[in-house]
Amino acid sequence: MPKNILYPAAVKGSKKRRQKQMKTEFFNPPYQNQHHIPQTSGSHPDKKQKQNKYFTASRYTVKGFFALLFCNRETGITSDTSKPVAGKRFTVIRTNRNTLQTSTREQTGYEMGKRYATILAATIIAAAAYAQDGNSSFEFLDLPVSSHINSLGGNNISIIEEDVSVVHYNPALLGPEMDKIIDLNYMYYMGNTNSAGATFAMAAGNRAAWSAGIQYVGYGSITEADANGVITGNFNAKDMVISGGYTHDMGRRWRGGVQAKFIYSSYAEYSSLALAVDIGLNYYNPDKDFSASLVFRNLGGQLKRFSETYDKLPWDIQLGISKTMRSVPIRWSVTFQHLNKWSLPYSKPVTDEFSGGEVLETKDNFFSNFFRHAIFGVEYIPNKNFYVALGYNYKTHTDMLRYGRNFFSGFTFGTGVQVKMVGIGVSVANRHVHGTMFMFNLSMRLNEFGRR
Repeated sequence: MPKNILYPAAVKGSKKRRQKQMKTEFFNPPYQNQHHIPQTSGSHPDKKQKQNKYFTASRYTVKGFFALLFCNRETGITSDTSKPVAGKRFTVIRTNRNTLQTSTREQTGYEMGKRYATILAATIIAAAAYAQDGNSSFEFLDLPVSSHINSLGGNNISIIEEDVSVVHYNPALLGPEMDKIIDLNYMYYMGNTNSAGATFAMAAGNRAAWSAGIQYVGYGSITEADANGVITGNFNAKDMVISGGYTHDMGRRWRGGVQAKFIYSSYAEYSSLALAVDIGLNYYNPDKDFSASLVFRNLGGQLKRFSETYDKLPWDIQLGISKTMRSVPIRWSVTFQHLNKWSLPYSKPVTDEFSGGEVLETKDNFFSNFFRHAIFGVEYIPNKNFYVALGYNYKTHTDMLRYGRNFFSGFTFGTGVQVKMVGIGVSVANRHVHGTMFMFNLSMRLNEFGRR
């Protein structure tokens, strides 16, 4: 570029006056149908014309691009997305599958960059905290919390619903549309194992929200014995997690969220403390009712050990998609979990051809590994207040081969209904002959109380 090109507005005048003039002429260029190039110092007829030509040409130059990017441009929205307004950013708040709501919160390019940098830093910090050796512990973190998610195979990170319990699976599914919703859950697992918890969400402006939750798992009274097998009495075992999450829209269709979890476990005289972080990202296209999510779960480590060695958390990388069909009110979902480890072998009992007895055969081929990563779910949703869901988890089905599984091992079923401010959901799963699991959720919209 020639050295004698002048940028009058970038040299003279106060900063405030320059930014005001830059905004005025950027949104209302004097020559909208022509491509102007800055003139040399000897060819400008007058100062005013030089400034106008600079602002028109500035969007095609590197210097002009950064000058316009960092001036305090106003951002806005319109309800008609087919007719965008020049110089304005459109943001979408998701309220349900077919309704869009807009936001008037000001958002500059600098703020967007800062938010992306914050999420990236959180990912790096959480991954660094995870870097430790040892065996996996705190497996109760993978127990279901939502009856809706449990009915879709036990895990789903991509369905778009005003259900605050789904934030435990993907913090990016939280949003301001869940303002003042509280959810209570209870699960009867197997034996004397019971789980209960509560989750509450509140909007933080028009484009962000936060949540808080607590979950308790009790295993009842367990017989205690020494190393020689002599019974010495009974002891109690329990797990508990306290969580807090935050989410923010990162554009028209993108939303990111982070959830921190403080974990406590106590088994007889042994106890442990841990800190974990979930990081989620969700893309949602309301026109096609398509959703895709990526989640990093349980990144972190122990603060206090059970014994002399550190145990790893059951960290996981998950990817999921959900899509509603056009002609029928059916939504299907596919969730891939344990992507941090491809090989997931399992043992299958077979009859030995020589002895005639039963031996275990290890399965570890491409197709078995692929399907053991996948969870399939389908829902019938005639309206926004009712659903019936069915899910299948091939990993659960194959894991139960050695433990007396039945035909329904791996299948889950559930239904839910919303009546005004109260929502109820139930789900059932039969993992093996003596292991039926039942889950119940009750949600309430506190901001609806007192309204007619």
